[in-house]
Amino acid sequence: MQGKKPAGRSRRENVSGGRGGRVNVRLSQRELQKLEEIRRATGQTFPRILVERALASDSGVTKSDVDEIIAYINGLSREFNRVGVNLNQIAHVVNAGGQLPPELRGPFAEILIELLQLARRSRGLYDRLEGQGLK
Repeated sequence: MQGKKPAGRSRRENVSGGRGGRVNVRLSQRELQKLEEIRRATGQTFPRILVERALASDSGVTKSDVDEIIAYINGLSREFNRVGVNLNQIAHVVNAGGQLPPELRGPFAEILIELLQLARRSRGLYDRLEGQGLK
């Protein structure tokens, strides 16, 4: 059976001298089933799953997990950009003499504040991951 390969996934980086180490692992049927579930869900090979899990940080977060989080944050960034464009268009109309109806001013301000807070938290998470060398 061939597992799906999520977009953006790639091979591990080459290392000087290659990877000459080899390990033969015996698994129980239950362990093999769990490994197969992970393989199907991630599209990774058995060796990559085992290496990433073994070398994961103390939190158990693997590089693939971090890559997925960063891809999600980048997607949020694109969404923020789209929202920002729309907000700029609304601001342009209001600044050109148009008016935002009074009943929308409060909710509009609350949405802006919430978007700004979310953008800061997302950027903070991205910076922390990058600072830990997990990007």
